Amino acid sequence: MNILNLLITDHTFRTVALGCSLLGMVSGILGCFAVLRKQSLLGDAVSHASLPGVCLAFLLTGVKNTEILLFGALITGIICIGIIQVIQNYTKIKFDSALALILSVFFGLGLVLLSYMNKLPGANKSGLNKFIFGQASTFIKRDVDIIFITGIILLIIIILFWKEFKIVSFDSDFAKTLGFPSKKIEILISVLIVTTVIIGIQAAGVILISAMIISPAVAARQWTDKLSIMVILSAIFGGISGLLGTLISISENNLPTGPIIVIIISIIVVTSILFSNKRGIIFKIIRNKKRKKEFIKKLKVRSRGLGDVYKRQFLVLKSMSMVSDAITHTILLGIVIAFFAVHDLNSPLLIIGAGIVGVLTVYLVELLNSTKLVKEDSAIGVVFPLLFSIAVILISKYAGNVHLDLDSVLLGELAFAPFNRVQILGLSIPKGFVTTLIVFLVNLSFITIFFKELKISVFDKALALTLGMKPILIHYMLMSLVSMTAVASFEAVGSILVVAFMIGPPITAYLLTDKLKVMVGLSILIGALSSIVGFHLARFFDVSIAGSIAVIIGVIFLLTLIFSPKKGLIFTINRKRSQKMIFSVRILLIHLSNHANTKHEKDECGTETIDNHLRWNKSFLNKVIEKAKKEKYIYVDNDVFRVSDKGKKYLLNA
Repeated sequence: MNILNLLITDHTFRTVALGCSLLGMVSGILGCFAVLRKQSLLGDAVSHASLPGVCLAFLLTGVKNTEILLFGALITGIICIGIIQVIQNYTKIKFDSALALILSVFFGLGLVLLSYMNKLPGANKSGLNKFIFGQASTFIKRDVDIIFITGIILLIIIILFWKEFKIVSFDSDFAKTLGFPSKKIEILISVLIVTTVIIGIQAAGVILISAMIISPAVAARQWTDKLSIMVILSAIFGGISGLLGTLISISENNLPTGPIIVIIISIIVVTSILFSNKRGIIFKIIRNKKRKKEFIKKLKVRSRGLGDVYKRQFLVLKSMSMVSDAITHTILLGIVIAFFAVHDLNSPLLIIGAGIVGVLTVYLVELLNSTKLVKEDSAIGVVFPLLFSIAVILISKYAGNVHLDLDSVLLGELAFAPFNRVQILGLSIPKGFVTTLIVFLVNLSFITIFFKELKISVFDKALALTLGMKPILIHYMLMSLVSMTAVASFEAVGSILVVAFMIGPPITAYLLTDKLKVMVGLSILIGALSSIVGFHLARFFDVSIAGSIAVIIGVIFLLTLIFSPKKGLIFTINRKRSQKMIFSVRILLIHLSNHANTKHEKDECGTETIDNHLRWNKSFLNKVIEKAKKEKYIYVDNDVFRVSDKGKKYLLNA
C-alpha cells in the first residue's frame, strides 16, 4: 500500500518507475530483431563500447549534459558496429570473437580516459561512473523524455520498414532475391539496437543492459510464432519488469534497480520456457508421455530387434569467446558466496567457488540451448546477467562494509598488486605474481598433456568421439580453467578486461597462422608484448594500467588485421579485386564469344554499344577491357571487340 501511495504521490518515484518501464518496452521491441538475427550479444558489446564515447564527449565539452554524453556514446557504438562488420566481411574471425574483442578493448579505452579525466583539475566528473554500473534512481523528467522521444522515433522507423525488417530478420538471402537492400537494412537494425542500448545504459549500466534487450524477446518468443505478437509481448514483458524492478528496489535499502529488473525479467523468461502453451517444457513433457506408448508400439511392430539408434548428448559450445565473457562476469557470484561462507578474501575457497559457478554458467547455457527453445547467443545473454545481478545485489546489500566492491572486482588495479605480498622461503613476493604463475603453470600443463585431445575436439568433435575421447569432459575442464584464470586476474585487470587477454592475442595469432602450435606460441608472445608495452605507456601517461594493456591488445590486432600478409585487409581487398577482375574478364569473353559472327554482333560487341548490354559501370567496364587487351584476350576489328586465339584458349582452360 505504501508503494502504491508513493507511485501516486511521489514525483521522483513516479519518474523513475515510468523511465524504467519505458526503457523496458523500447528494449523489448528492438530485442526481438536482435534475437531473431542471432545478434543477441550485440548489445553487450555496444554497451561496453559506449564508455569511451561518454568520456570523449565530456572531455570535448566539459559538461555532463545527458544528451551530449549519450550522443558521444552513440558515435562510439556505431563505430563499434562498423569495426565488427569489417572483421566479419574481410576475415574468418567469428562474430562472437569480434564482439568479445571489441567490447573489452573499447571498455579498456574508456577506463584509460576515465583515469586521465581524474587527473584533470577542477573537472566536474562526478556521476560519470553511473554509465558503467547504471543508476536508475537518478532519473529526472528530462531522462524520461529522452527515452520516450527516442522510443517513439524508433517505433515509427520500425512501422515504416516493418516488411523489410521482417524479411531480413528471418531470411536475409530471400530478401536479396526480392531486391531489398539487405545490407543497408541490417545496418539500420543494428543502429536502432545501438540507440536502444545507449539510452538504457544510464539505468542498467554497460553490463546489464544486454539482459533488457535479450530477455523480454526470448520470453515472448516462447508464446508465439508471429512477429507482431512477439513484439507486443516483448514490450509488455519489458515494461512490467522495469516497473516491478523499480518498485522492489525502492521498497528496500541498498537494492540496485538494474539488477532487480534483470532478475524480474529472468523469472519471466524461466516461466515462459516452462509453461508456454506451444513450446513450454512442461507441456512438451505431458504431450510426449501421451505419444510415448504409441511410438513404442509402432517401433515394436516395424523394427523388432532394432537397437538404440538415437543417443542424446550435450551440445558443445560453438561461441566460446562470448562464453568466456559470460564466465568472467558470473564467477563474481561464486566469489561472493564463498566469501560469505569463510569471511576471508584471501581464502583459496574463493577460487573454488568461482570455478564452480563458472562451470555452472556453461552448464546452464548448454541446458537452455539443448531445449531448442533458446538460441545459444540468447542463452548466454539470459544466464550471465542473471547470475551477475544476483552477485551485485548480494554485494550491495550485505557486503558494503568489506573490501568486496564492484570497482575492485570488475575493474581491478595492477598498481596495487605489489603491495599484497606473501612470504615464500623467506622471500617477500607479490601474491598476484605467485597466483598468476601457478595458474600459468596449470594452464600450460593442461594444454601440454591434453594437446591432442584439445586439437581433435576443437576441429572435429565427431572424430574425437569415435577415437574414444571425451570431448565433453575436456570442454568442462577447459571452462574450469577459464574460471580459475579469470579469478586470478581480478587483482590485476578485473573480470571485464580479462576478456581482452583471453580473446585478443588468440585471434591476432589466428590472422598470422593456421597451425595450432604456432598460434599458441604467437598468442603467448602477443599477450606478453601487450602487457609490457601497455604497462609502460600507462606508467608514462599515469592512466589505467589494465585499460592501457587492453588498448594495446586492440592496436596490435588492428595492425595485424590491416597488414597481415595472408589474411589482412589490404591483402584480402586486393585479392577480392583481383578475383572480381578475373571473373569480369571471363564474363566479357563469354559475352563476346556468344555473339561472335551473329547478326547482332556489331550491336552487342561494338566499342560504343557494349556497355548497354553488359550494364556495367562505365569506368569499371573500361578497366575490364583494358585488362583483357593487356592480356591479349581481345582485339578491336572495325569498331567491334573480338576474342583472340589466346582468349579462346583461356576460356577453354578456365
